[in-house]
Amino acid sequence: MKKRFIALVLAFGLACSLSQTVFCADSAPPDHFIKRSPEEITLRAAAAKGDQDAMYTLAVALIEPIAPEAGPVKEGEEAVELLKKCVEGGSADAAFLLGYMHQYATGVERDIPVALSWLKKAAEMGNDSALITLGTIYRKGDGVVRDRIKARDYYAKAAQQDNLNAMTSLGLMYMDGDGVHQDGKLAQNWLRRAAGRGHAPAMVALGKLYASKDLGVLNGSKAIYWTHKAIGQGHFPGVYALGLLYRDGVGSIKPDAYTAYLWLGLTFELAEDTGEVPYWFENAARVLTPEQRKKADAELDRWLKNGPPSPPAKEPE
Repeated sequence: MKKRFIALVLAFGLACSLSQTVFCADSAPPDHFIKRSPEEITLRAAAAKGDQDAMYTLAVALIEPIAPEAGPVKEGEEAVELLKKCVEGGSADAAFLLGYMHQYATGVERDIPVALSWLKKAAEMGNDSALITLGTIYRKGDGVVRDRIKARDYYAKAAQQDNLNAMTSLGLMYMDGDGVHQDGKLAQNWLRRAAGRGHAPAMVALGKLYASKDLGVLNGSKAIYWTHKAIGQGHFPGVYALGLLYRDGVGSIKPDAYTAYLWLGLTFELAEDTGEVPYWFENAARVLTPEQRKKADAELDRWLKNGPPSPPAKEPE
């Protein structure tokens, strides 16, 4: 399920309540013609007095999507000015948001150099989200020369600040040898730290690591356990990953066509309906006898009503 980057209830409500007064499409209305909600008036009054929280909340509201009929509201420019004042007041979150706005063209034009300057300022102020974002920018080469060593260093700094996403990113880099030496033990260390704290993406990655044959940590039972545990956290990608593990077998776990069909079938049922049956589900269905298919479909119906089985309580040896 897709989530907005910003999830401030007050800010969202404020954005939705902004005036939709009709005016000429090529010019914004004079400020005194804009009908503002009581909430916005109160917030603007507090922001005008220098209230940092009010300025930040108002800036977030201003870069929420504006209805087309509202016209060319210059929400981005005002948000930038408010956030700059917040940064002057010591807000690392505001610096991060300024970087985000310029990276993703939210209310302003996309400008990676400007985004980097704000993200680096936020990182210097201790914002771990900025560290992760910088790591991803350099790992992907998003508007900059790709530099995975810098990416690793930024992720490491965020991981040292206890950021679970950063731990997972580091683990994946070591697992894949992505700009660093491939090291199954280091990958395992970082992924287990995040997975042990309940981070579902790390659990799926850990399952993939334990299913890898050339990293020195192959363990089929652990691969199944951690992937299943991610599903218990409601992490949808784990459903497909678990189906593939049962389909192909891993380590001492032999291929299990029936169980693979169940998990792949659940993936198909939960995915967006495209009107087509994916090849991996068709292939899983072909392996079963008509009797097995009938039994599996009945069990899958129960899963859809009551949820799939829970993962084991304890990690296997």
